[in-house]
Amino acid sequence: MNHPALPLARHTRHESSDPLPAPKNMEPGYVAILSLLFLFSLYRLLGGHHGKINGENKNKQRLPPSPPAIPVLGHLHLLGKPMHATLARLAARYGPVFSLRLGSREAMVVSSADLARECFTEHDVTFANRPRFPSSLMLISYDGTTLPTCRYGHQWRNLRRVATVQLLSAHRVSCMSPVISGEVRAMVRRMYRSAAVATGGAARVELKRRLFEVSLSALMETIARTKTSRAEADADTDMSPEAQEFKKAVDEFIPLASAGNISDLLPVLKWLDVFGARKKIMAGVRRRDAFLRRLIDAERRRSLDDGGGEDDKKSMISVLLSLQKSEPEVYTEAVIMALCSSMFTAGTETTATTAEWAMSLLLNHPEVLKKSQAEIDATVGTSRLLAADDVPRLGYLHCIISETLRLYPVVPLLLPHESSADCKVGGYDVPRGTMLLVNVYAIHRDPATWPDADAFRPERFDDGGAQGRLLMPFGMGRRKCPGETLALRTLGLVLGTLIQCFEWDIVDGGDESRTLDRAGANHLKHDAPAISAPPPPHCPASPSSFTSPTQPESMEPAAYVAILFLSFLFLFSLHRLVGRRHRKINDTKTTQRRLPPSPPAIPFLGHLHLLGRKPIHATLARLAERHGPVFSLRLGSRHAVVVSSADLARECFTEHDVCFANRPRFPTLELVSLGGATLPMCSYGPYWRNLRRVATVHLLSAHRVSSMLPVISGEVRAMVRRMYRSAAAAPGGAARVELKRRLFEVSLSALMETIARRKTSRGVGEADADGTDMSPEAQELMKALDVFIPLLSAANKWDYLPVLRWLDVFGVRRKIMDAVSARDAFLRRLIDAERRRLVDEDDDDDGGDGEKKSMIGVLLSLQKSEPEVYTDTTIMALCSSMFSGGAETTATTSEWAMSLLLNNPDVLTKAQAEIDATVGTSRLLAADDVPRLAYLHRVVTETLRLYPVVPTLIPHESASDCEVAGHLVPRGTMLHVNAYAIHRDAAAWHDPDAFRPERFEVEEGGERLLMPFGMGRRKCPGETLAMRTLGLVLGTLIQCFDWGTVAEGVGITLPRAVPLEAMCTPRHGMLRVLEELRGGGRTRTPALARWWLIRAVHCRGAADPPDIRAQDLGIVASLSSLYKLTKSMDYL
Repeated sequence: MNHPALPLARHTRHESSDPLPAPKNMEPGYVAILSLLFLFSLYRLLGGHHGKINGENKNKQRLPPSPPAIPVLGHLHLLGKPMHATLARLAARYGPVFSLRLGSREAMVVSSADLARECFTEHDVTFANRPRFPSSLMLISYDGTTLPTCRYGHQWRNLRRVATVQLLSAHRVSCMSPVISGEVRAMVRRMYRSAAVATGGAARVELKRRLFEVSLSALMETIARTKTSRAEADADTDMSPEAQEFKKAVDEFIPLASAGNISDLLPVLKWLDVFGARKKIMAGVRRRDAFLRRLIDAERRRSLDDGGGEDDKKSMISVLLSLQKSEPEVYTEAVIMALCSSMFTAGTETTATTAEWAMSLLLNHPEVLKKSQAEIDATVGTSRLLAADDVPRLGYLHCIISETLRLYPVVPLLLPHESSADCKVGGYDVPRGTMLLVNVYAIHRDPATWPDADAFRPERFDDGGAQGRLLMPFGMGRRKCPGETLALRTLGLVLGTLIQCFEWDIVDGGDESRTLDRAGANHLKHDAPAISAPPPPHCPASPSSFTSPTQPESMEPAAYVAILFLSFLFLFSLHRLVGRRHRKINDTKTTQRRLPPSPPAIPFLGHLHLLGRKPIHATLARLAERHGPVFSLRLGSRHAVVVSSADLARECFTEHDVCFANRPRFPTLELVSLGGATLPMCSYGPYWRNLRRVATVHLLSAHRVSSMLPVISGEVRAMVRRMYRSAAAAPGGAARVELKRRLFEVSLSALMETIARRKTSRGVGEADADGTDMSPEAQELMKALDVFIPLLSAANKWDYLPVLRWLDVFGVRRKIMDAVSARDAFLRRLIDAERRRLVDEDDDDDGGDGEKKSMIGVLLSLQKSEPEVYTDTTIMALCSSMFSGGAETTATTSEWAMSLLLNNPDVLTKAQAEIDATVGTSRLLAADDVPRLAYLHRVVTETLRLYPVVPTLIPHESASDCEVAGHLVPRGTMLHVNAYAIHRDAAAWHDPDAFRPERFEVEEGGERLLMPFGMGRRKCPGETLAMRTLGLVLGTLIQCFDWGTVAEGVGITLPRAVPLEAMCTPRHGMLRVLEELRGGGRTRTPALARWWLIRAVHCRGAADPPDIRAQDLGIVASLSSLYKLTKSMDYL
């Protein structure tokens, strides 16, 4: 299916969102499993008798065809997102009418125009009812009293009469048109003001918010005679406080008012509120009700003051309050609230969404936009704005709206109906109480009815061209929406005015793609287009651009609950079949061996529930305090041993080093590590030995590390130059810096040059531009690492419960694969570029010596001699290991070190003094200086002690049975060594939680175990490179700048929960060097003098030059001459 192509709006996802909303202090998976345990037991107790009765009844009926179902859940597992598209695919397989069993409800889906007509003509009364959904009816609709959702009967007839006669009659809609027109003009005026002050006369606008605002403002005036509370009549804000309040409420409960809402279909989940649906709905409902009560109370007071006024000028609430006086038992407060709620919800969200879709389609079909503009110009002209009376005369505009509603009906499945009696549809029996879902989306795109059904062709509605074809965006039959006339008039006025007044265009740089929003089955939305609109010269007003709203993709829990149920069913069956025999074998073996102690476990999950608290290393440390330095855990289907003492770690990696040299085959690690092909993750054996040899001999030897240091030094200098420029341009000479991004950038830049002989793609003019703390390549790789590193955790349940993994319950596989694809594309570009470069050098007979070859060049040379060993996958795996290990871990450790130094200024001062004494202030720190800076080395070491980058190391696995501390560790047991706990052991380290680099002086260092890079044969081979890089980066930052201050994360590494931001100020003694660095070797004395004096006056608040040592300046002979120089330049 072809969707309109528009650029996705640039927006930030607070990406971390779990597919299953978690109740407070409880993991969602556990709650769902416990709920389904109860459900399965109930099914086993009652299912037999119920199945016999249903089976006898069904044998006598000819029911619509149905896909295969599973116990209890029925077909819930089939309801993917978006729901209307899923049902359309099922209709293509099972026909235009088929049945589904959605948990405890039977449903029939109709996907053809003829069957829809049959349902809403011949069986209109039968299907006039609504199903009683607990979420959408009982909570959202005031116990089913709103017009769209109430049961068919006397109450509905009365509400329908009030709506059609009193509130939405043709006369009242005509009276509302001037109000709507006024609000549309106000919106256009604000948009024109934005464009008038924007660069180039074109501004960016988020259109959905503007449209929601204009719809709500018009409704507030017509329903309650109240205007939105803008501070100014034409304030340049796209949403008033009232619009924001109401939209927030609607956005909370509309996604849950869906035919696929799992809480409505499985009663147990509703009773226990497993996914917090009731809590979410009630929060939105309370916000909406408070908004409505304010309007009703204000209108009641106003009616008392003015005596009611003329009927034509009365607001809708006034009409209802008047009816309440005569029939208080009928028009209760709840009924008035329900009618107002229906008007606001239907009149704002649906109108704004349809207008947004129409603009999206017009932007993708500029010829249609031009044709519509020509029609408006010919009918209305350019001397005045479009008026409400003009809309009926704009035939082509009406065709555009009809075509938009055909392609994107706001409610693609309509509101569900329910049969009140047995009937037949399409020759099939439909039992009483069956839910009817009419797939309008599929009917409107039926190629048998609509030629070129997926194309946007408004001309199909010209001159009755669509006569006889069913178009039902507002429903059909007696439950059809009574607000159709108002909606079409509003859409015509809003869309026509936007087309008349502005030229619309896509924002430069937008990605031309468009997808459906999958937030819910009851509403059809789209991702946000970013558009720019220069004002046309002939128009009375003109706006800018629009960015229609981006709805973050929200995951409905239905499919996940189905999968959790299957997981439970599988594990329960396996437990019953194998449990007794397994227990007998275990009882026999346990008497012959002594396993490590273990906390109490629960069935199936084992100890996974203990690892719910983050961070994992801290949780394991607390368990070690209770159960000892070695204890065992059962993590789902895997057994693990956790070691938390230095002596036992030494035992594991010396005496049992070969036994624990293997890695467990984690599914997440398999995906990230190219099938276990990377050096850190591959299994112990010949393949690992070969990779280790290549890494230690060819890639990370001492000689190659030394040849890499000038490259690293150059990247560090570039980072310092950018930071100095930022500080020089900042008020007071101090710039705010997010260190993690800067440090990741410098690490990646150095690695790209050494691994692939390629620089990051900063333009020549922007190589040192202020504010560009990350290159595109760094952003690309960091984005990929930020996705899958948190999933490489010892507590990732996806790795330990096979059924969740096979069915990808929490979307882990999808997330990882997306990130891995981005990372692999980045690596392939580097490898292909290096391969082409080597071919060109071979053509020039200049292959280059081995020392100057990049790491990829070395691997490609080895590939020529041994192509079966050094495959492309192997080269990719080695490069991936280098980039992941060298960029993320170096940046994280440097960030922690700077954080510790900022919190311990005495240590920072001492490190600066050592660097000044060893290197001086006349030049920058060089790589050769780092080994001579003993105190700097202690700072780095103390940082790695307190915050090892991988606090539980990468897990090991025992290749055979062995004994650790007298306890038996069976073959296949995972080994987690808690380096974080070992490094903070109070028995080994005095004052272990304090930052004291002095503890590593010779007299205090002793034989204490420090293992931030691991231990034994699986120790990280990049330790030398990491330590040299850390020393050079940290030392340069300490040398060049004075620093001022402006929780732990989750995953396999240990990042800061909040990225470190600090204020960096160039040190006085380094100003000459920094100016030379900034100016490419030239010292700019006037600029330097200006910077120093402004900084001095800013710090001291004095007009006289501060008393500072002349040698700290390094640029003038005396302070007086500096003062005279700056004063003559009129810098003050």
